Amino acid sequence: MLVVGSFLGCMCERQGASRRFASRFCISRHRWLAPCRSLSKNATASMPRFVILTHDHPFLHWDFMLEQNDVLRTWRLLSEPTPKADIAAESLPDHRTHYLDYEGPVSNDRGHVTRWDHGTFQIVDENDNLMCIELDGSRLTGVAELKREPDSTKWTFYFSPDETRSAV
Repeated sequence: MLVVGSFLGCMCERQGASRRFASRFCISRHRWLAPCRSLSKNATASMPRFVILTHDHPFLHWDFMLEQNDVLRTWRLLSEPTPKADIAAESLPDHRTHYLDYEGPVSNDRGHVTRWDHGTFQIVDENDNLMCIELDGSRLTGVAELKREPDSTKWTFYFSPDETRSAV
């Protein structure tokens, strides 16, 4: 989806978010989003899904998983997703899509998972060190940013809620 307007150097300058983010502050916290076209009704039905699972092994954390083809790209969030807060995260190996709809014990005595949030997402921008993601979940509705520290597996998760719709 191309933007009708310009982001003037914003991290998300190549693609736009849906109309509900028009004139909202960009996730990079330094530029305003330009008005853009809204998603078509058909696009929503084919959007990939995300899930956030509370996982109690080896310590309490939240697994943030994005559906991509036949796998889930996964990050371990070291604290509960909270709006407008930097949350330490770690990249994990891809997981099976089974976890999109699963709650319960994890095989090989690796604890228990409970669904914290789920919904659909759209990648707004992505490069090696940054991913901007529009989330439309039951708890998180807004834009999430995953920013990787250079030459590291350490990431930072930052969530900016859509104040008009967010349940958080």
